[in-house]
Amino acid sequence: MGNKTRIYTLLAATSLAVTSLSCLTVIPARATDYDQLPDLGSSSATIISAREEQMVGDDFIRRSRQQLDFVNDPELLIFINEVGHRVAEASNHPEQSFNFYLINDDSLNAFAVPGGHIAVHTGLLLEAENEDQLASVLAHEVAHVTQHHIARGIEKSKGNILTTLATVLAAAALGGQAAQAALVYVNASAIEKRLSYSREFEREADSIGIRSLYAAGYSPDEMPGFFRTLQRWSRIKESGAPEFLRSHPLTISRISESAARTENYPDVPLADQTNFNYAKAKIRAMYAKNIPSELALIESEITETENAAPADLRFAYSLILMRANKYDQARAEIAELIYQFPDHVGYKLAQSDIELEAQNYDLGIAQLSEIRQNLSDNWSHYEQTVDMYYSNALVLTERFADAIPVLRKSIRKSPDEPLFHIMLARAYGESDERLKAYQSRGEYHYLSGNLGFAQAQFKQAATLATSYYDKASIQARLEDIKRQFVMLGVE
Repeated sequence: MGNKTRIYTLLAATSLAVTSLSCLTVIPARATDYDQLPDLGSSSATIISAREEQMVGDDFIRRSRQQLDFVNDPELLIFINEVGHRVAEASNHPEQSFNFYLINDDSLNAFAVPGGHIAVHTGLLLEAENEDQLASVLAHEVAHVTQHHIARGIEKSKGNILTTLATVLAAAALGGQAAQAALVYVNASAIEKRLSYSREFEREADSIGIRSLYAAGYSPDEMPGFFRTLQRWSRIKESGAPEFLRSHPLTISRISESAARTENYPDVPLADQTNFNYAKAKIRAMYAKNIPSELALIESEITETENAAPADLRFAYSLILMRANKYDQARAEIAELIYQFPDHVGYKLAQSDIELEAQNYDLGIAQLSEIRQNLSDNWSHYEQTVDMYYSNALVLTERFADAIPVLRKSIRKSPDEPLFHIMLARAYGESDERLKAYQSRGEYHYLSGNLGFAQAQFKQAATLATSYYDKASIQARLEDIKRQFVMLGVE
């Protein structure tokens, strides 16, 4: 990239916590022999409290940001959370809170962490044929959380979940091989197989997941359908079974059993695929590791299309052209899409990205400002996304006074997003507001799992605090950091 400011690259490092969809009408599934769940033992309440699960899961996610490549594109996070919450709200425990994440990794994997944290690798989403298949994976992982399978698995091995998971978190903080082992451990893959999901747990997750799929309006048939896709993939690839199948053992009988369960439900048409295709196109273009190769592949697909190329393929083409620094071609492609779909906010955001990447900063920011002003009620869910793009562009072009109120608004809606805080820290620092800069930088390191750095920043902030509110806020965070050090066994 040389000295050129890569606006979009930095923008794609900024994530967005999103709200769930409004509640959907739940259609109760008809009970059958296949719907009867196995008796898997004691209540989760005797294993670990909901508060303890949430604490452990939150701590893990913070630390995992140091080791895993989280996808932090706001549009993609909105999409994965909309699908995930649609399924979760139709689950057997709709009161459970969930957060859904994307990990930039080509492997076919997904994992759940106590406290309602679920992550999906980009490779798995790209392999899914439709949104219903993606929803089937999320429904399966949601069931692992609502049924407390990780906690119950540790209980079966006579382990103490808090001690065990605290050890895992400490290893994750070390980085390197220890971190990878720790992450695999919590992913339910392997250390001494103590967290490998048992066949009983998998059967329970399949059964409850299928119910949730149907209640959420997705096709239950797509769960066994995606299992078959994963099996075919494992036979084709030399590397063997996908990570998802290694951590969620799949047998022929399990596929047959899940398929038999779906026969007891009415046929459900596939969901509208517009948002799924859009997200898939964006992941394909923006996270391709070999830009020239992906550009050539997309161009060949467009050439081979008998009629007009579909919009999602042309959208991917405009983005990969941008990444290849072919700005004039990228402008032409996105302009044609906007002409055909004048109300599509995503295409307009891509148009501003192209200008920012081409260093036409005034034009790019003007386009973002116009999008913010013209958001209709139908696109109100895009407000936070547009604000994030806008504030990011303002910070990177050193328009700090304009960026601060937009960032503060975003943080009120998404307080756990690390990159909002570091952008705000820079804006405050450049505006000579040292106390707020230290606090914001401390919050960034805290949310990113860098507890030592966070502690140092908050201690600096404490020396500058004069109001009761600031002192109390800083002290509360320092006590929280101390608690986590104790849990991790750090002096």
